Amino acid sequence: MLSTIEKLLFLKEIELFQSLSHEDLAQVAQIAIEVEIEENETFIVEGDIGDALFLILEGRVSIHKGNQVLTTLGEKEPIGEMGILDSSPRSASCSAVSDLRVLKIERDDFHELMADRLGIAQGIIKGLLSRLR
Repeated sequence: MLSTIEKLLFLKEIELFQSLSHEDLAQVAQIAIEVEIEENETFIVEGDIGDALFLILEGRVSIHKGNQVLTTLGEKEPIGEMGILDSSPRSASCSAVSDLRVLKIERDDFHELMADRLGIAQGIIKGLLSRLR
C-alpha cells in the first residue's frame, strides 16, 4: 500500500492534477484509496451513474462498448474523470486487461474537499480543459 507521500508524488505526474498546489495535492492524496482489481473484472459498467475517478497505478484497462474495444489505457492515466464532477451515466464499460492497481477517488469525498478548497476545483477544471483541447 502506498503512503500519502507516495500517492502525492504519483498524483503530481497525472495531467489532470498538474496545476494543483502541493497543499491541494496532499488533500487529494488523503482521500485516494488504493484498490486492486483482478484481470478481466469489469469495474465500470456503461450506463451506471459515475461515482468515482480511477487513476491507474499498475496494469492495463480496456474501455469498451459491448464487445467493441474503444481504447486501452495504462499507467498514470485517469478513468472516469467526468464521473467525479457530475452524476451522468458512464459512457462505456471498463475492464482490467491484467491485474490492476488503481487509486480510487469517490465523488462524494472529492466534492466535500472541493467545497473546502476552491483551488482544487479550479485545478481540475484546468486539467480537464487541457485534455479536451
